[in-house]
Amino acid sequence: MPRLLRSQTHEFMNKLHVILGMVHLELYDQLVDFVKSVTNTFHSEVGFVP
Repeated sequence: MPRLLRSQTHEFMNKLHVILGMVHLELYDQLVDFVKSVTNTFHSEVGFVP
């Protein structure tokens, strides 16, 4: 697996673990903020993909 793909996969898995942890702790408001933050970062770095 190329290094960049491995790095991106690792980062993605980390985000999923954060989301899962927030769900288990019932931190729903923080979860919404986290997902919005990840989405905004994606849109600013990559652009909008319909």
